Amino acid sequence: MLSRAIEVGKRNPEGVEKLLRATLESVPAERLWGNPDCGLKTRDHAEIDFALRNMVTSAIRMRNSLQ
Repeated sequence: MLSRAIEVGKRNPEGVEKLLRATLESVPAERLWGNPDCGLKTRDHAEIDFALRNMVTSAIRMRNSLQ
C-alpha cells in the first residue's frame, strides 16, 4: 500500500488542493484519501478548525472537479 503524508495545517484550501492534485500524479483518484493528521491532539481548537475546514473544502472541490 502506498502512503503519503501531506502537512495541511497552515494551508488554505487552494494550497491543499494543489498538493492533492500533485499526489494524483502518482496515486489514482479512487485510492486517494484525505485524512487529518495525528497532530490534532497537540493543536488548539482554532488551529484544528482551520485545518479541518480547509481539508473538507479541498475534498469537495476535488470531488466536483473529478466528476
